[in-house]
Amino acid sequence: MKTDLPYDHVLRLQQFSAPVVRQVEAWNAAAKKAGTPCRVFCPPDAVDQMVRAETRAEIRFGERFLELVRDTPDLTWLVPTTTPELVLGWMARVELCDVAETLPQLWLGVAAVLQEEVDDRVPELMDLPADRRFLWLDGVGQRLNLAPHLPHAFNREPTCPWCESCIPDTAGSVRWKSTTEDDHGPFLDWVVLRQSEGCTFAAVAAVAAQCVKAETPLYVTRCSDPELRKFPTPR
Repeated sequence: MKTDLPYDHVLRLQQFSAPVVRQVEAWNAAAKKAGTPCRVFCPPDAVDQMVRAETRAEIRFGERFLELVRDTPDLTWLVPTTTPELVLGWMARVELCDVAETLPQLWLGVAAVLQEEVDDRVPELMDLPADRRFLWLDGVGQRLNLAPHLPHAFNREPTCPWCESCIPDTAGSVRWKSTTEDDHGPFLDWVVLRQSEGCTFAAVAAVAAQCVKAETPLYVTRCSDPELRKFPTPR
């Protein structure tokens, strides 16, 4: 488990201005000079504003953001949203269909707190054409089951209680027989957990244990608990 931040900069983009653009261009220039991409995090509320755009001004705001991403190839952008089902529409409005191919530096994520949010939003995220996909947990007050969304061995036994890809149908059925390991996944590349008021040790430790088992990188921000620091970092 990593207890440092998974990003180098935060861009709370509420409006485009010359100082904002210059700052981002300076980050890009520094990353290019260093030969190592820097990561820029955009909070979910700002991303949701672009994804839900309706007016021409709002749509143009989203266009300018994607132009900024395109023009800063030495920055990696971490962009989580609470409405992944609207992302394809956002991309279509700016004539961007294949994010993974056109903007590989744009990593898409979903923000969640509750189990039902994880289960509803992560599958939508997995359908999006991004080079990397991640889960942003903004505080965890209850134990979460991330197992279906993290890498795990293909399992065809009907006793597996949680993975529909492992058990697509009743054992022995045509669909069950035709499903192969190639139909398994994709899975989350990253999990980021932001500790905040209401977090419990048991809930955070449960997330950490699942990520370690799945060998999925986990970042825990604001981590001061020495017990949590004992969790190994997945490789």
